[in-house]
Amino acid sequence: MGLQQESIVEIEQFAAIMNLMRIKALIPAFVLIFWIIAPSLADPTIAYYDAFWNKCSKKRAKYKRETEVIENRWVIRDYALPENQILSIRSFGDASFVQKHGTWEIYFKNGNMAYKGDYRFDQKQGPWKYFWENGNLSSEGNYLNDKPIGVWKDFYQTGELKSEYEEKEEQKFFFQCFNTSGEAMLVKGTGVVEYSESDRDITLDIRDSILYANLFIRKAKKDTVFLYTHKSAEYIGGLEKFYEMVRKKIKYPQSARRMGIQGRVFVEFLILTDGELEYTRVVKGIQTECDNEAKNVVALSSGNWIPARFEGKKVKSILTVPVHFNLR
Repeated sequence: MGLQQESIVEIEQFAAIMNLMRIKALIPAFVLIFWIIAPSLADPTIAYYDAFWNKCSKKRAKYKRETEVIENRWVIRDYALPENQILSIRSFGDASFVQKHGTWEIYFKNGNMAYKGDYRFDQKQGPWKYFWENGNLSSEGNYLNDKPIGVWKDFYQTGELKSEYEEKEEQKFFFQCFNTSGEAMLVKGTGVVEYSESDRDITLDIRDSILYANLFIRKAKKDTVFLYTHKSAEYIGGLEKFYEMVRKKIKYPQSARRMGIQGRVFVEFLILTDGELEYTRVVKGIQTECDNEAKNVVALSSGNWIPARFEGKKVKSILTVPVHFNLR
């Protein structure tokens, strides 16, 4: 190798060493910059919506939504403005917000929690808690693959324990029931439990730890309505026909589509002895427009029900059905 070539090699080596020294010198600066901006990179995305859940400016907004990714889950938090009151926290396993996966917390309009629990791949799993609107616990227990399992407890609105039972093979086996004074009402698994709410007097008839009948007398109308009897009301043609009607008539609200809202709306309705419906109401909803649509569609089934029977007689009864809103 000639002298000139050796000089060129030495110059190139020197330049490489100098570049490496410059990079090392910049590393602390890069670390400092990342330390400063990292929190902003992790901050949730914020969007604002009007009263109909159309995207709008912050100035016109009635709702705020925060969206962020936490451990491969997409978490959505909705707030009511201007108080910034939490409405819901929902977790999904995909960016399209279709598959429920993770913790869900839903709140009443007064800010108290309505229910809380975990979903795993669209199914309820593990412990869940439900609350009265006044903040007291309503019921608590466990789910396995979307079905209640094991020991559950129900509570009165005033907070006292109402009953303790086991969910097994889609049936309740009662350990004990209590009145509002805390007195046990079952003897060897059998007894009648009676208590009052603001608009009704309620009776549970339990025999050999199994619910035989659950009914209430409406104070205003002085009539008897069954919540449970061994011969429940049936839709003419069966539930498959009922849901076929629902699928044909239901319209997915555009606001819910824009928000990525889906799920089940539970609609309660009272079936009279002639098969007509006295009323429909949402007992567990997902969004106002979805709730109203579900309630209105179920109302279309009026007149197509075979009434419930108790000890051979036609009776008024209440049923609750889920109406599905699915983006897939």
